[in-house]
Amino acid sequence: MGFEHAIEVLEFPRLLEIIAETARTGAAREKLLSVSPFNNIEDARRRETIISECTSLLVRFNEPNLSLLQDVRAEISHIRKRDSILEPERLKKLADVVKLSEDIIIKKRGWNDFPAIKELLSPLASTDNLHKTIYQYITEEGEVDERQSNLLREVRRQKKSLHKQIDDKLKEYINKPGYLKILQENLVTIKDGRFVLPIRQEKKQEVKGIIHGHSATGMTVFIEPMEIVDLNNKLRELDIAEEDEIRRILLMLCDEVREKFEIVSTNTLILYELDFFSCCAFFSTRFDCNAPEIVEDGTLLLKSARHPLLTLEKEEVVPLNLSMPEPVRTLIITGPNTGGKTIVLKTIGLLSLMALCGLPIPASEGSSVPFFHNIVVDIGDEQSIEANLSTFASHLIHWKEAIELSTTGTLVLLDELGSSTDPEEGVPLARAIVEVLTEKGSLNFVTTHLGELKLLASQNPAIENAGMEFDEEAFLPTYNMKMGTPGSSWAIKIAEKNRFPKEVIKRAKSFLPREKQSYDELIAKVEKLKSRLEKQEKKLHSSIAEVEDRRTILANLEEILSKKEKQLSKRLDEFEEEKDEKLEQFLSEQKKRIERLLRKTKGEPERIKTLLKTVEEKRKSARTRIQKRRNRRNVPIEQGDEVKIKQLLSTGEVIAGPDRDNFYTILIKGKKIKIKTGDIVDKLKIKQRIEKEISYDIPDVPDRVDVRGMTFEETRKLLDKLLDNAIIAGVSPIRIYHGAGRMRLDVKVREYLRQNPYVLRFETPQEEGKIGVTIVWIKTEKN
Repeated sequence: MGFEHAIEVLEFPRLLEIIAETARTGAAREKLLSVSPFNNIEDARRRETIISECTSLLVRFNEPNLSLLQDVRAEISHIRKRDSILEPERLKKLADVVKLSEDIIIKKRGWNDFPAIKELLSPLASTDNLHKTIYQYITEEGEVDERQSNLLREVRRQKKSLHKQIDDKLKEYINKPGYLKILQENLVTIKDGRFVLPIRQEKKQEVKGIIHGHSATGMTVFIEPMEIVDLNNKLRELDIAEEDEIRRILLMLCDEVREKFEIVSTNTLILYELDFFSCCAFFSTRFDCNAPEIVEDGTLLLKSARHPLLTLEKEEVVPLNLSMPEPVRTLIITGPNTGGKTIVLKTIGLLSLMALCGLPIPASEGSSVPFFHNIVVDIGDEQSIEANLSTFASHLIHWKEAIELSTTGTLVLLDELGSSTDPEEGVPLARAIVEVLTEKGSLNFVTTHLGELKLLASQNPAIENAGMEFDEEAFLPTYNMKMGTPGSSWAIKIAEKNRFPKEVIKRAKSFLPREKQSYDELIAKVEKLKSRLEKQEKKLHSSIAEVEDRRTILANLEEILSKKEKQLSKRLDEFEEEKDEKLEQFLSEQKKRIERLLRKTKGEPERIKTLLKTVEEKRKSARTRIQKRRNRRNVPIEQGDEVKIKQLLSTGEVIAGPDRDNFYTILIKGKKIKIKTGDIVDKLKIKQRIEKEISYDIPDVPDRVDVRGMTFEETRKLLDKLLDNAIIAGVSPIRIYHGAGRMRLDVKVREYLRQNPYVLRFETPQEEGKIGVTIVWIKTEKN
């Protein structure tokens, strides 16, 4: 596989340096800087999958948290040796990494949405709280803690006492009258672990003691007064005792590590791998990357692709959209100087390299990259005095390499093909190269200023033109690439715009062949027409999308109204039944009263009997209505029944149904119509009574609601009703005041809105976020 030259020219190492900036360990950084294209497509896909999951884990949970991770390769290598000891601070460093591995083991149990990461971390094994054992003896500052050793605590107590005694003795010397004259400096210093005084060379005879050395200038003598020799000796003994105890503790801890060496070593290597993937994930979020589909046999498709190195230098980068449909194998890119042609080649090349390495690319979802086996690049002037190569000779080497390596798995990027030589010979040579590369099946991208190459697209379906857009009014490049249309160089017009001498411009135009002028003018007209058609197409698509949105909204409204109608019908039915039941109960009571009255009265019994008969008839009528209503609920609709249809306000005969979708076939005025069961009203014509007694008033809906202090269940019921009414009334947006941090009501409200099918979108404005406000846009006819 040939990638070395492409990696250098496309500045791939510089990109890897950027990715490696966030590495916490030297191991991860070294691996990142050595990344190169895979030989196997499955390896590239596996890395791509892990990085994608790691990016999602980072965005969703800000994990993995690798703040404890450090490069401990030297510590692990050293501690492997028998009876070797690590200094306390290095042992603490190793314990931090062990603790991190234990933390990751626990956390990964909840990472079921990230199977590739879980597989990567599956070899992690527990060290049975090895880090806690080390933390018991080593402080946060990296010193041995005396609380775990009585001997160490006692030694340090005695040392502290001796220090004070020695300090007091030396202060007596310093404070003696006239003693300052013999001191070089008014301070106490330490030489070879013993407290001494800095005495002037010429005054050394005035101090009785042991000389421990001289200063570099020889002007100062360091003397240990005889009065503190015994104290210094005792202090030295305590120092040795302290060192021995510390060594014993450190050896014990290092032996603990050695017992679990294989686990610690394996865990550390896995954490380095996680560091590697975390760097890639951070890069992905920083540059808004996505994982392209890596295809074995396919074409190159880039959506809103951006050159990552260019993104670092500029705030805004014009994205590249590129599609190479079959049977196109070669794209001829033309256009003005500084119009972006070379950047297009570099973007294609660099992003292809990234994909072959399993790295995410700065492009939108839906992009795809073939699994190239070779990338041949000829970009820029690679003239070499040392190698005795002219510019043209350098180009020839790469053109020859492209032809030799050209297969269906080769990507070829040629900048300014045919340049650096006599155009009369450069044109036929460039044409021959393009045709041969196309025939051999490599995927080729060629930039050129040779107008003759533009004509190849009309002669060969495997060759296509693309032009870099140019704003004729501003005389500036737009850096947009247009597929299917060649671009013009605009050399004379750009020179004219830059105030080139008029006589030169005039003479240059006179030298320009008439057919060349006509061709450029034709291209400009075609480009304008194409641009106009594209704008009209976008407008048409926008209109179609708007119609579809309205259709969806109307369907939603129809569904809501249908539900409301069913609810109202049910409520009315229940109301009617309750009314008749109460009437029956009332009439029964009245009947009993009249019967009692009839037994007691002596006059006009016929009149009372008539009243009793009337009451009984009304009671039976109410009972009959109740029974019919209950029977109607239970009796199925059968073939031959005459039924009432809600929307049509007419009756028809049932001739078939219900089918699997619960539809009946109804014959209405000689026409067969499919009707849902829910849209059928029985022969009692309940529909007419509903329409007379119930009106569909559009509710008065507020554009804001305050749910602070409510439970979520209370809030949900309130929002259900509010959103239903808002859809009918067309009220949008609505502000929901839920407060911030109050039992996380704001989180539950947003989750409720996210699952509501009638919510178009919602957001929390930054300036209002502190008071806990969410603005909701409803799917209404207005939007």
